[in-house]
Amino acid sequence: MKQLMNLNNLLLLLFLTFISCKTTEELAAEEASKAQAAQAQSQSQQMLAGLVTRTQSLEERINQMSGSIEEVQHQSTSGSLNNEEINKKINAQNEKINELEKEVEQQRKFIMKVTETLKKLSKNLKK
Repeated sequence: MKQLMNLNNLLLLLFLTFISCKTTEELAAEEASKAQAAQAQSQSQQMLAGLVTRTQSLEERINQMSGSIEEVQHQSTSGSLNNEEINKKINAQNEKINELEKEVEQQRKFIMKVTETLKKLSKNLKK
C-alpha cells in the first residue's frame, strides 16, 4: 500500500513537472513575440527620428521666412521698396508661413497617430 502511494506521488510529481514545462512551440512563440516587439520599437525609433528631422527642417524654414519678413520690413523703413512691392512680398511670405505651419501640424498629427499605433502594438505584443 505504501509503495502504491509512493508510486502515485511520484507519478503526480512527474505529471506536474511535465505540465509546468514550456513546449518548444511556446518558447519559439515567445522569442518571435520579443523579436517583433524589438523590430516595432526599432522602426518606431527610426520613424520618430525622421519626423523630428523633418519638423526641425520645417522650423528652420519658418525662421527663414520670418527673417525675410523682417528684412522686407527693414527695407520698407529705409525706403528702398515701394508699398506695393512690400505688400506683395509680405503676402507671399505669409502664405509660405501658413503652408509650413499646416505642414508642421500635419506632422504633429501623424506623430500622434504613430505613437498611438505603437502603444497599441506594444500592448498587443505584451499580451
